Amino acid sequence: MPLLEINLSRHISASVRLGEPIAAQFAQYADFTRSSADDSVDKALYYVLSKDCDLADFLKTPQTKTG
Repeated sequence: MPLLEINLSRHISASVRLGEPIAAQFAQYADFTRSSADDSVDKALYYVLSKDCDLADFLKTPQTKTG
C-alpha cells in the first residue's frame, strides 16, 4: 500500500534538478500509485514539510512575515 495518497490539484510550474537515482525512484513511485511524477513529488514535499517541527517554529517568527 502506498504511503502517500495522491489527489489531483492545481499546479504552478517549478523547475528542480534531481539526481538520476531519485528521479528514477519517483517515476517508479508514480507508476506504483498510478499518478504523475509531479503529483508524487508534490505530496512527498507536503508530507515532509508538514512534519518538520523546526520549520513550523521558524514560520512563526517575524522574519517570515511578509508585509
